[in-house]
Amino acid sequence: MKKRTNHWNILKCLFMLPLLALFSVAFTACDKDDDSPRKGSSNVMAVHASPDAAAVVFYLDKSKISAAAIGYGEITNYVSTTDGKRKAEFRGAQDNALLATAELDLTEKKNYTVFFAGPVAAADVVAVEDDLAAPAQGKAKVRFINLSPDDTNLDIKVREGNTLATGRVYKSVSNFLEVDPGAVKYEVLNSQDNSLVFTMPDFTLEVGKIYTIWIKGSKNGVGDAELGAKIIVHNK
Repeated sequence: MKKRTNHWNILKCLFMLPLLALFSVAFTACDKDDDSPRKGSSNVMAVHASPDAAAVVFYLDKSKISAAAIGYGEITNYVSTTDGKRKAEFRGAQDNALLATAELDLTEKKNYTVFFAGPVAAADVVAVEDDLAAPAQGKAKVRFINLSPDDTNLDIKVREGNTLATGRVYKSVSNFLEVDPGAVKYEVLNSQDNSLVFTMPDFTLEVGKIYTIWIKGSKNGVGDAELGAKIIVHNK
């Protein structure tokens, strides 16, 4: 009886071995699937903010994102692209020369503006996340980014009103603020001594719109390189 029982146990073990091996393979496969990266999509727009550079083309991982060449002050529409680690490049539209590059880390379902900024000889890629959530009813949203390479920290305020951004160094961006719509005049001040750097032309904020105002040029610049500001409307 004992011998018969031992033989039966051996047969059961031999029968179970393939099942255990199959289970092990299936478990390993599931584990690998769980660890694999999940690719979603992000939305990206590009802005040419380098006043002495000719037209450029914007690439992510060698794929052209801008449908056409981007001239100074121009912006693209938002383009849907794969999220994750992406290599951004701005290249000359005429000769394809590499002018600026940076690695971006794009998050799924997020929106980004990528600026080509600074003097062309030392150009930068400046990427910022865009909060496109609608403002409260009856409000607009606005933020500021300093893309003037001058060594000056800037404050932005409403003339005879509230200060909206302080101590903005080169390439720094403020948070979006909800503001009242209507005609507005902004002043740009030196953060150190509160002296007036320049006054923006009057413009009108519209209900429900989302704006980025970027400071351009330098104090010794002329023409396109003159100190000033440009406006992006994210939800036209």
